[in-house]
Amino acid sequence: MKYIYTRFLLLLLTFLMTLPSQAQNVLVYTEDFENGPGAFSLNNSLYGANSGSNRWIINNAYDGLNLAPNTLEQNNTSGGSINFAPKSNYLHIFNLQLQGQNVQNANFSPTSAAERFVSTRGFCTRGLDSVRIAFFIHMAANPGAQVQLLYSAEGGDWTPVPNGVFTVFPLWNYVEFYNEAFDHISNLRFGFLWKNEAGTGEPATSVGIDGVRIVGKFDPVKYNVRLEIDTVMPISVCRGKEVTVRVNNPVPLCGDGFYEVQMSNEFGSFANPPVRLTYSASNLSESISFFPIGIPPSLNAGDCYRFRVIRVDANPFIFSDTSACIKVTDCPNNIYTKQPAVTKNLLDTVCVGSVIDVPFNSDGVYLNNTYIAQLSDSNGNFPPNPNVLGFSNDDASYPLGSPPGSVSGLIREQPHPIPPGCNYFIRVISNSPSVTGSVYGPICIRRCDIETNDKRDLQFCVDNTNGADTTIRVKIKVDPPPASYTPPNEFQIQVLDFTTFQIINTGVLGKVSAINDTLCEVSIPPLPLLGTVGLIPGTYYLRIISTQSSQPWDQLGTLIRLTIGAPNPLGVTIELVDQLTYQAVEFSGDTTVCFLGGMLFRIKLSEFNPYSTYVWGLNSDADFYTGGPYNGILFNSLGDYVIYCTETNYGCVGPGSNKINVSVKGPPNPSIIGPFQVCEGDTVQYKAPLTEDTYYFWTTSPGMVIDTLNNQAQITFPQADSSVISINVVNECYGRSGTRTISVRKPPQISLGADTTICAGSTVNLSIPPGTSQKVYWSMNDGEVFSQQPDIAVSPDSSTLYNVKVTNYGNLACEAYDTIAIEVEHKKYLSAKYIEICPGTEVNLQTDTSATAYYWSTGASGKSITVKDTGWYIVEIDIDSAICALVDSFKVNTKACYQPLILPNAFSPNDDKVNDVFTAEQTFTYEAFEIIIYNRWGLRVYESVNPYFEWNGFDLSGDKLPDGTYFYVAKLKHFEQSDKQKGTVTLLR
Repeated sequence: MKYIYTRFLLLLLTFLMTLPSQAQNVLVYTEDFENGPGAFSLNNSLYGANSGSNRWIINNAYDGLNLAPNTLEQNNTSGGSINFAPKSNYLHIFNLQLQGQNVQNANFSPTSAAERFVSTRGFCTRGLDSVRIAFFIHMAANPGAQVQLLYSAEGGDWTPVPNGVFTVFPLWNYVEFYNEAFDHISNLRFGFLWKNEAGTGEPATSVGIDGVRIVGKFDPVKYNVRLEIDTVMPISVCRGKEVTVRVNNPVPLCGDGFYEVQMSNEFGSFANPPVRLTYSASNLSESISFFPIGIPPSLNAGDCYRFRVIRVDANPFIFSDTSACIKVTDCPNNIYTKQPAVTKNLLDTVCVGSVIDVPFNSDGVYLNNTYIAQLSDSNGNFPPNPNVLGFSNDDASYPLGSPPGSVSGLIREQPHPIPPGCNYFIRVISNSPSVTGSVYGPICIRRCDIETNDKRDLQFCVDNTNGADTTIRVKIKVDPPPASYTPPNEFQIQVLDFTTFQIINTGVLGKVSAINDTLCEVSIPPLPLLGTVGLIPGTYYLRIISTQSSQPWDQLGTLIRLTIGAPNPLGVTIELVDQLTYQAVEFSGDTTVCFLGGMLFRIKLSEFNPYSTYVWGLNSDADFYTGGPYNGILFNSLGDYVIYCTETNYGCVGPGSNKINVSVKGPPNPSIIGPFQVCEGDTVQYKAPLTEDTYYFWTTSPGMVIDTLNNQAQITFPQADSSVISINVVNECYGRSGTRTISVRKPPQISLGADTTICAGSTVNLSIPPGTSQKVYWSMNDGEVFSQQPDIAVSPDSSTLYNVKVTNYGNLACEAYDTIAIEVEHKKYLSAKYIEICPGTEVNLQTDTSATAYYWSTGASGKSITVKDTGWYIVEIDIDSAICALVDSFKVNTKACYQPLILPNAFSPNDDKVNDVFTAEQTFTYEAFEIIIYNRWGLRVYESVNPYFEWNGFDLSGDKLPDGTYFYVAKLKHFEQSDKQKGTVTLLR
C-alpha cells in the first residue's frame, strides 16, 4: 500500500504542475446551518436598531402549530436543490412572543416593529475577482416587511448591495449577487437586515435563508501573484545537514498559506525532486523563510543543487523562480553514545554477563553499516580489539533531538577479562563509514557470583485466563572468589524497569530456598492480574538476587531481558461498512456488494491495544498492510478478494480473524466522510471510497492536504475560517467530484513561554492571556487539576512539569494546551573543612571557588577572611553560571600546641606549705617526657617521666638532701617538635 501511494502522489503532482495558468473557481464560504450559525452572528447591533420581538434564529422548525403559518418546505424550489431538504436547518426570523408556545418556525408579529441584523465574520478575497454571494431565500408577501443584503469591505461602513432588497419569494429561490467591491480585499463581510413596521394582524410568514455560498475566481496572472527566491543559506552544506530558503512575496494575500519547498537533483533538474517539504506561512508577509530543510544523507555530492518554492493551497499553484546553485558535500559523521538504562541506578552496579542496551544518536550518512557497542578496559582505555557488547545492522542515522538508536548485547569477557572496577567506559562505533563515537562513563562493573538462567532471555505470552510458567536456572560460584550462602537463603526473581532501571518487584514472580545451584520457577499471572505485580505487557530486565550471601556484592545476579506479550485472546473481527450511510453491511463471510455507495473494510477490536501491531492480509499477501486497528482497507479494484487480520503484541501473535470473501463491483464514489466542524490547527482524516485504476485529487481552501493514501486524506486547518474540501474522482469510465464545507473554530491562544530553572524557594508566576468565554485547567505530572485561575504563582520544591488546558465554552469547544518545565536546583554544599589552630593565633579561611560574590556568616564579602575564634564559619558563593549558590563551611577548633617548661630557680621544702616542692610553673601534656636532677658531683638524685612532677628535696633513696645548687636536664617530645632544657635550682631549707 505504501508504494502505491508514493507512485500515485508523484503522478498527481506531475499532473498538477501541467495545469494551465488560468482563473480557477474558489469556494470562499458555504453555509447550510446544519451545525449552528457557523460564521454568522445573530441579532447584533452592527447595523440597525436591533429592537423588537422578531428575531433571527437557526433551527429546522417548519410547523406553526396553528398559531402561525407553516414554513414552506425546502423541496419547493424555483430551481436547484437545497442540501438536507426538505426540513434542514435554516436561518429565519421568528416571533419571540410565541417561543413559550414552542413556535419557532419562520414567522413574525406584524404588531411589533423590529429591526434585526445578522452578519458574517470577515472573509478574505485578496487575489480573487468575480466574487459573489449566492443563497436560497423564501419570503411571503407581507406589507411593510423586507430583508436587505448589505456588505462591509475592509472594516468600512455597511453598504446596501444593489438590488439586494427582498419582499416576496413564494418558493425557495436561488439568488446570486456580484459587485466589484467584493474583489481583492482583506476583509469582506455580508449581512441581512430584517425590518418590519408596526401594524395589525396575526403572525405571518417571515423570511427563510439557506445554502449560502460565497465564491470567486483566483487568477494569479491578473494580480501578478508570484514568489521570488531571495537567498539560500548556506551555499555549501553537508549531506544530512540543513539549509534555509527565503522567498519574497511581492503580492501578499490573506491568511496563512501552504508552501512546498523543492530541491532539485545535482544537475538542477526538478523532474524528480529528492526533497519536498510543506510549510505553513503567513501570506501577508512580504518575506518568508523556510527552515530547517534537511539535506538527505543519500544525496550525491554535487555543485549545482537548486531550490524552488510552490504555494500549493492556490489553484493553480504559484511557482517561484529557481535559486542559484548550492554545493552539497560529504562531511564527517558523528556518533554520540548515551547512558544505558542498566547504569542509571548509581547504587546498583551491573554484573559481568548481564545484558545491556546502549542508546546512541548519530548524524551523517551510513550505508551497509553495522553499529557496534564497545567496552573499555578497567583503566578506561579502548585497546585495539576491545570487548564488544553487541551489534546492530542499521543504515539509519539518529540525529540529536530525535529518538535514539540502540545496540543490544551482553557484557562478556571477549577477548579481555573484566575485573571489578568503576572506570569503565562505553562507546558506539560504526563500520560503514568507520566512525568512533563519543564515550559514556565512567560506569561500574562487578563480577557477581550468581548467573541468571544461563544468560538466556525470557519471552512469555499470556491472555485473560492463562498465565505462563517456566523454570530458570540459578547458577552460583561463577566468578572467584566464590560466595557461600547460608540458610535461610532465598534466591529471588527481581524485575526492573526497562527504561529507568528502577526495581518493580522482588520475589513476586518466583523464589526458591537454596544454598547451591538450583532451579527457580517463574510464574507470570494472566493478563487481568498482571497489574497486581506491577507489570503490563512489555519488556523488562530480570535477575536473580540472594538474601543470605557471604559477599554482599554478590547478592545481585546477571541481568537478562523479560518480555511479556498479551494479544487479544478473542481475536479480531472484520466488518463491512457502507461508505455513504456509514452503516454495517450484513454478510456471512461470502458476499457480493455494489460499489455505488462505496465499501470500506474496517478492523473492529473488542479491546484496542496501542502497543500491538495489526497486519492485514489480502488474498495471498499475508503482510499486505501494517497499521493501527482502525485503519480501513478501501478497495481500488473491482474483483474478488479475501481479507483477514492478525495482531502481534510484543512478539506474541493473536488468534487472528476469520477470513471473508468479498466481490466488489460498481463505479467510484466521491463521497467525503469526516467532521463538519474542527478547531484551528486540527489535522483530520477524510475518506472517500476506493476503486482500482482511479485517480483521486484532493484539494482544500484554505487548509492543506498533508498526507494522502489514494482515497484518504489528512487535512490540516491552520486558521479559524471556513474551509472547503473538494475531491475529483476519475476512473476509466467517468469522473465524479464532491465537496464538504468545514467550519474552523478559533482555539484559545496561549503560551507559557520557555522552560525555566529556579533555585528552591523561588516563585514563578504563570499566566494565561485573558480570553472571552474560556476555562483554564492547571495540572502537574499527576494530571489532577489544582487551579482554574488564569494567573497562578508556584514555588515547587522539586522539578515539576506544569500543564495548562484552556477551552472555549460551548458544545464544540476548542482546546489549547501548553506545558512549562520548571527545573528546581538546590544549594550545593561543599565538603566541610576542619581547621585546628593554637590558642591565641589567627587563621585565614579561603574558599577555593572563584565567583562573582561571597557572603560570609560574619558579614564579610571577600573570598577569604581571617579569624581567631573557634566555631563554624559559612560562606555562600554566587557563580554567574549557576542558579543556586554554593555553600562552603569551615570548622575552627583549638589544638594542643607545643610549650616549653617554665621551672623556678629555687624552692624551700620546710613544710610551711609555701614553695615546698620543685615543680613546673607551666607544663604541657607531651608525647614523651623525662627530667633528671643531679647534685654538684653529677650524681643523679631525682628523676620523673611525669610532666607534672613534684620534687620534695629527697634523693632516690629517700634521704633528705642538704641545701645547695642542683642541676636538671628535661627532655621533651611533642608531636610538633622535641626539645631539651637544662638549668639549676637552689634548695633552701
